[in-house]
Amino acid sequence: MASCHIKSSGWSARRAAVLFLGVFFLSIYLMSPLPVQARAKSASNSRDSDYVSALATADRFLSVWRAEDRENGLVMLTNAAKQGKSEDQLGEFFSPGDDAAFEIGQGKKLREGRYSFPVTLLEVTSGRRVHPRVWQMVVVRSGKDDWAVDRLP
Repeated sequence: MASCHIKSSGWSARRAAVLFLGVFFLSIYLMSPLPVQARAKSASNSRDSDYVSALATADRFLSVWRAEDRENGLVMLTNAAKQGKSEDQLGEFFSPGDDAAFEIGQGKKLREGRYSFPVTLLEVTSGRRVHPRVWQMVVVRSGKDDWAVDRLP
């Protein structure tokens, strides 16, 4: 009687099973809502009522800049922001032109009563070229419920 011996590949089957289980549990971990919940919790902790007030001030200031309203813009600046800037430089800053626009990004708390927002000012020059100016706008508490812009580009 002839005997047939089939070689068992037990080690390969075990490796395949371990690999399968590893991939299975990794995919469950990656699809789990826990990392998303942790991110949402940390983001909500950094966005308090002061953050909202500082962001609203930044938005109002940029709208004043866009409207070329120098008078109201100067009122929204701290003395530190005005220092080192001539009247001509301030006048030029508040004259972006008709096609000017701005982008403001998510801010971050620097310390109590002080926030920084990434801002891009977009101005169109005479040759219809877009001239972007990028800067970190710093907004500070200037009174009980008042906020002001503490840094110009």
